[in-house]
Amino acid sequence: MKPDFAMASMGAGCFIMKDNKVLLVRVNYGPAKGQFILPGGMVEKDEHPHEACLRELTEETGLQGRVIEQITVRHRIDAKGRINIYWVFRCEMTSHNDSEFTFPQDEIQEVKFIDLEEALSSDEVRPNTRKFLEISAKSTQKNLIESYNEAHKDYIYT
Repeated sequence: MKPDFAMASMGAGCFIMKDNKVLLVRVNYGPAKGQFILPGGMVEKDEHPHEACLRELTEETGLQGRVIEQITVRHRIDAKGRINIYWVFRCEMTSHNDSEFTFPQDEIQEVKFIDLEEALSSDEVRPNTRKFLEISAKSTQKNLIESYNEAHKDYIYT
């Protein structure tokens, strides 16, 4: 018997700005092939969204980072009724070499910083990503990530 409660997959993306340019990756697979998106991907078992964000940043760009705040969350129910929740976090780079990127070429075609205004209007940037960029660029609220129950690994995202 199918449960009557929602089951969802989760993903997380990383928003990094440097000199009014945003870090984006051009994907090499799926319906978004050839388009730019935020570095990010699926949350793995026993992983929190902000941890997935940083893991994906390193896997897709070779950069190390630190989460500053949660920016937004997107909830999707697709045509097949599958639910996906996607978290976007503002991050800063903690590695110092941001001119040489390393990335899995079967997954990523290119990694680069793109002028924010250009990215917001480019058809090469996925529509959802443009919306995330728009929200991220105007966000002034500090949304904190707080651990409050170590025994259960609980976090509150505000």
